[in-house]
Order: sequence, then structure tokens, then C-alpha cells
Amino acid sequence: MSEGKQEFKDALTGIGVQDRLIFLGEQANVESLLPALDAVTLTSAYGEGMPNSIGEAMAAGLPVIATDVGDVRRLIIDGNWIVTPKAPEELASAWIALAGLEPDARAAIGARNRNWIEENYTIEHMREQYEGLYAWVMQPQPVAGLESALAQNVKPSAGALVREL
Repeated sequence: MSEGKQEFKDALTGIGVQDRLIFLGEQANVESLLPALDAVTLTSAYGEGMPNSIGEAMAAGLPVIATDVGDVRRLIIDGNWIVTPKAPEELASAWIALAGLEPDARAAIGARNRNWIEENYTIEHMREQYEGLYAWVMQPQPVAGLESALAQNVKPSAGALVREL
């Protein structure tokens, strides 16, 4: 265990909550653990693209608290919490707000999360999105100014031939 982890455990012991937490270490089969959780928190300060851990938690029907990194805002829906990276007070406030919810309210957030993932992030949905993108890209598109440039016998610049996406 690194020195920082031991320091963290010592701090938890100091405030008397060490018996409420279990440190499992690195796990290869996280999806089997998700049903035992009340919520999932992502505390990254930077360096996230689309955080799979958040998508997996939402698919498992869990509420989420996450720092505002990468594509977190694109993934997380209303009812969950997005906090500023490196802002422990905001993170603590979100945890307190979540802990203050009735079990039915937490379950409702989790159900909305699961529905959102099922509607927007299944392999089938992603396939449909890519097919739509490819179909759109393959459609003939008029190039702005090309017809008038040709009529005036002027060669358009390379930039004029690049279609904005």
C-alpha cells in the first residue's frame, strides 16, 4: 500500500468511519460489485475522455457523482451531480445531498440513468449513429462558391473544396 493510501486510511480511522468502508484493491470484475453499491463517484482531476466507469455505473442503475472532466457532461443526466475537479467541498456537498435522499429517490435516479444508457449508448444505437454519419458523409454536397467560380473560369482554393462538418 502506498504511503498516501495509508494516510487516507488513518484519516478515516481518525473520524471513526473505517468500519463502514471496505478497501478491495484492484478488481478485474467490477460489474459484479456494482449491485452492492449505493452510488459511484469519479474524482478525476483531468485526463478523462468518456469515462467508462460512469457509463457502467449508470447502466447498473446507480446515481453518480463526478468531477467535470472529459465528456462527463455529455454522459451524465439531470439528477446526478457534477462537481469541479479538485474541489473537495463541492464533492462533500454532493455526497451529503445524495446521502440525504430517500431510498426511493436514489432508486429513481438510478432507473433514469439506466434508461438513458440503454437508449443512447447501446451497441445497436451506436451502430445506427455511425450508419447515419456515414450516409450523410457519402451524400453529394454542394461546395459553396464552386458553381460561380467555374462559371467565371476561376479555380477555387483548396479550402473552398473542404466541406465543413
